[in-house]
Amino acid sequence: MTTRSTDAQRRAVPDTGDEIVDALLVAGHRVRTATDARLREEGLSLARLKLLRLLAGGPLPMGQVSAALHVVPRSTTDLVDGLVSAGLVARRPHPTDRRVVLLELTPAGRERLAVARQLATEVANRSTGGVPADRRAELVELLQRIGVPAGGDTDGGGDAAHPGGYARGR
Repeated sequence: MTTRSTDAQRRAVPDTGDEIVDALLVAGHRVRTATDARLREEGLSLARLKLLRLLAGGPLPMGQVSAALHVVPRSTTDLVDGLVSAGLVARRPHPTDRRVVLLELTPAGRERLAVARQLATEVANRSTGGVPADRRAELVELLQRIGVPAGGDTDGGGDAAHPGGYARGR
């Protein structure tokens, strides 16, 4: 049975035809899986963390939340329903447009977000612990070049520290 599992795992490895992309996809999957597993131990999830982090900047309409998370509104509704039931997010009417419902963090949501961020940071630190300190800057610089045409500008829509439009959540 172990052979089948190992064979299935081997077959599940990405095969894009580019060893760098394959390694990046595998590494990303490992970190996401480990982060989600650790968060679930505390009754959270990676999806919940993303939504809580998004709302930390202030109330947002449900439609903007869906767009920012790149998920369909129905999935956002399900996620929000769970967070509302847990007392972490509140729905409130928009002050000028009664068709719009705003989502905002509750005080309990802010507390859980702080816990979730700490847990995610711990997983990230463990996940990158094998990268020597003197090579970290080089690795970040190389990863920032992925998806940028040769000789192209690495500022693909993000800020200077996060090219490609992927800014770290705060």
